[in-house]
Amino acid sequence: MRRRALAHALLGLLVVSVAGCDRGELAPGVRDTTFVAAMAELQRIDQSADMDSAGRMAARAVALQRRGLTQARLEEAATALAGDPERALEVFRAIEARLNGDTTGAEPAGRSPPRRPSR
Repeated sequence: MRRRALAHALLGLLVVSVAGCDRGELAPGVRDTTFVAAMAELQRIDQSADMDSAGRMAARAVALQRRGLTQARLEEAATALAGDPERALEVFRAIEARLNGDTTGAEPAGRSPPRRPSR
């Protein structure tokens, strides 16, 4: 429940926050597309009726790790959207589009795709 509330708070933070941001990345290592994909996946996990709370917690950790993120980095990125309401709205709409299965318009316009870490 606490994680679900946090995910909802992060989504709300996209629209109402008040801090500044860099146009290239929302936070160090977090591009718009990475943030959109992570938030959409976290939302799907939270809405899944097939998992218990332990399963959700594990799935969230895997989803963030797969993108090279931590909860703190994700929160930092959400806070960074605050100073740019237009960008925050664009990102929020991209998350919603992704959740609704629209993969053609799911990424914020004019943003470059995330860099994949080399192994």
